[in-house]
Amino acid sequence: MPTNEPLYASCYGCVHYCPYEGQFRLYFGEIQCALETEMLRQFDRKIARLAAGIEHSQTSSPAVSIWLCPPGMDGQAFQFYPDEVLDLADLLSGSLTLIELNEFLAENGFTQAS
Repeated sequence: MPTNEPLYASCYGCVHYCPYEGQFRLYFGEIQCALETEMLRQFDRKIARLAAGIEHSQTSSPAVSIWLCPPGMDGQAFQFYPDEVLDLADLLSGSLTLIELNEFLAENGFTQAS
């Protein structure tokens, strides 16, 4: 996996891979945290459900804020607007897709060209 550039980026954030720690660094607004793959998956599921509710809501106002408490942040909460939550959902989903692709390639003997 690339280490000197984002694994995946969205409008408001990005995810980097940290090979020495075996973790992924999530940078999104004020959120800056390191997550292992399983914690990233759990956070993705939580945000995906929230994003689905936002997309299906007829009364969702762009001015309404949502408080999120990401894993690994010791209960610290961050305020986001619906468009930011949707962007976070895209960021997490895209990152996990690339992580799974890289795992598949590694397990099947494919390597990245230098």
